[in-house]
Amino acid sequence: MEWKDKIETIRKKVKRDDSLWILGDIHGPADEAFLERVKSTFPFVNETYLDFLRVTDGCRLSTLSFFGSGSEAFVPEHVYDKSSMRCSCIFDELRHLNTTLPSWRKVDNISPFVPFMKTITGADYYLILSDGRVLEIDCEYKQAKYDVIRAHNFSEILDEIVLGHRYPSLFTAEPDEYEVGDLTMIEDDDDWAAFLRQQGWL
Repeated sequence: MEWKDKIETIRKKVKRDDSLWILGDIHGPADEAFLERVKSTFPFVNETYLDFLRVTDGCRLSTLSFFGSGSEAFVPEHVYDKSSMRCSCIFDELRHLNTTLPSWRKVDNISPFVPFMKTITGADYYLILSDGRVLEIDCEYKQAKYDVIRAHNFSEILDEIVLGHRYPSLFTAEPDEYEVGDLTMIEDDDDWAAFLRQQGWL
């Protein structure tokens, strides 16, 4: 099952039972004007990333928030702090990083980049670099020595890692050395890992 099918599976499950919304919040498609802006600002992004935005204008998968246009999306009534669950706009996050990163690291060696995802705490940001690779940077401890190339491209981090059999590699310092099937780094209370296993994706 490819990432599009996985996202549609989550969308349908949440629609049937909004108690599952805390695990996955899938949005409607981004509009064409926003997609054109993304393409013109980041000419190096590939069609997979643009297709992702066509499927969902940002989304939240467990504790990972994917950026989109920043448009309003459904938040169930039982969620107390609705603002904390809103997916940010790519361009707002780019401005934020362009302002804050130079205070603690060199930016020239990673620019240009597309910020496309962060942990909901904002501790870790994920960037698509101009060569397509996905870089994870640590914005909590603010030290470039913690940089990790998390995937070779956007499709890999979405389909194989966030939604797939290499999810545990998200928690390793050397993701290329991760052996599929090794779940030792998964916490017992990781609801997302449990959900992936239930779907047969992990």
